[in-house]
Amino acid sequence: MTAAFVGAAGIVPLAYAGGSPAAFINSSTEATGDTPSGVLVTIRKTMLNGTRVGSARVSPSDPAAPADEYLSPVNAKADAGIIDRYEDFRVNVNGWSDVAELTFTFSRPVRDPRLHVFGTGGAAEDAFGRRDDYWAGVELVGGAPTMPRFSNAAGFPGYVVTDTTIAPERVTRTTPTTCGVVYTCGTVQVNGTITSFTIRLRARNVRTLGDAGGAHLWGAFKLSLYEDDSDAPTSYGAATHTITDAFIGQDTTADNVDTLSFDPRALRQNSDTDDALPQGTSLGLQGNATTYSLIVPVRARSAAELAGWIDFDRNGRFDAEERAHAQVEHGADFERLTWNVPSTVVPGSTWLRLRMAATSAGVEQPTGWADSGEVEDYPFGLARREAVTPKAEPPTIEPPTAEPPMVEPPRVSPPRAEPPRISPPTVERPRQERPREDDRSRADRRRPDADRPKREIPKPDKPARGGVRRDHDDRHKRAEGRDNRADSRREQDDEAKRRRADAEAKARRERADAEAKARRERADADAAARRERADADAAARRERAEADPRARSLDSPWEQSELTPPSDTEYTPFLDTEEIPDY
Repeated sequence: MTAAFVGAAGIVPLAYAGGSPAAFINSSTEATGDTPSGVLVTIRKTMLNGTRVGSARVSPSDPAAPADEYLSPVNAKADAGIIDRYEDFRVNVNGWSDVAELTFTFSRPVRDPRLHVFGTGGAAEDAFGRRDDYWAGVELVGGAPTMPRFSNAAGFPGYVVTDTTIAPERVTRTTPTTCGVVYTCGTVQVNGTITSFTIRLRARNVRTLGDAGGAHLWGAFKLSLYEDDSDAPTSYGAATHTITDAFIGQDTTADNVDTLSFDPRALRQNSDTDDALPQGTSLGLQGNATTYSLIVPVRARSAAELAGWIDFDRNGRFDAEERAHAQVEHGADFERLTWNVPSTVVPGSTWLRLRMAATSAGVEQPTGWADSGEVEDYPFGLARREAVTPKAEPPTIEPPTAEPPMVEPPRVSPPRAEPPRISPPTVERPRQERPREDDRSRADRRRPDADRPKREIPKPDKPARGGVRRDHDDRHKRAEGRDNRADSRREQDDEAKRRRADAEAKARRERADAEAKARRERADADAAARRERADADAAARRERAEADPRARSLDSPWEQSELTPPSDTEYTPFLDTEEIPDY
């Protein structure tokens, strides 16, 4: 988890372990600062009900600060924060008064930022024993692009946390003040991927004997952001990204959530939950390829940059010439990275690193902070490259220098005379005269056909030489027909083969698309299941809190409560002084 440095009295130089100093500014109207990853945080202050800012101070960072059981991460006190004193607001005696509104704005969309509240409240007493206690309350009143929700991450003894409020479960007349009594302290998670959220500070007055004067409320806050860390071996260096709305794969999980750091840091080797590639995927380079391409699934709600490194020479670090880069368009689901494979590849096991961020500066180097995106590391295999035998050059043939040989002229045969074509003789057939009708008797007409004289048909003569030539032409035409039919059958077979090949390729593409769709659906279902489990856990925590007698709340967190007698204690109350409250 990264620390968010917001607010300072004037300009306070602050160096974290990376060695880069940071300057923070806090005033009565605005506080600004950078997180170590580079996310700019701005807090704009709007006064309500006549309030003015009496002082705007800084809670400086302190890496040696002790752990705090009421905060999460437990070392959140090591972070820097703001401490403001709000004065002279109109007091609703024994009731709630609005004091100020604070709007926290981030330069990048951030997921589930954590707001640390410490020493927020106030008390005043005069020399005549008149006393005013101001129990602190916080109300979530806005956010962008959507309205976020509160959930209790740690602390807030004596207070109840709902989706939109942090309020005391009951208020009393009391002499001592501490965390949970007048003052509130704890960590609340602001759930959602947001660019800003707004809270309203409120004060619940409890008056004893009379007006003590000097109405005031201290407001002290710190922020921390979730991070994603690398998990390659130590020699490759650490890379850390603030979790935003752009990441590799289907989702990203927060790392090192129990402590915050001012430096990039890494997880134990190969221990991160990476989902850019399916479980069991084996990455590696085979043969003598000169390039290597990898299709990387991404989720980008805005344009982003993607980079990858492969340790080709296995020297335990990612070098500049081992980098590949691509731009990711808004709404893209996949992006391709292509490396130029050097000839000096060393076979064996090595590592691949993928980084995605909103700007090219976030992925320019393989290590360090990035203000957005995600980092993922994978083992990678390099196969032994085969020796390549150079091609033999063809022999050079020198042109002959001797005299060209004598070329005899071609022999020309005299034309052969064609024999004359002899036409067959024309045969004259004898003309037969038909007997006249009147010469034939009636009996002749009634004779059967068998008795009638038959007509003689002359036999054809032997065909001449021209008939043989026609038979040869007919055979040639029939042969040509057979060839044409064979060609047609071959073309039909080739067309059928092409259709089968196209159908098989289409089927393979459809199967690949279906498998990719199924993988995406499984990943979406897993993410939905994780969210449902988180919601169920939150609901269970709320139910346990409601079932706990100590967690009883008023019908409304802002309803006035009956006052109970003061408790006997030896603690000295925090009065209207210039000291910063401590709990």
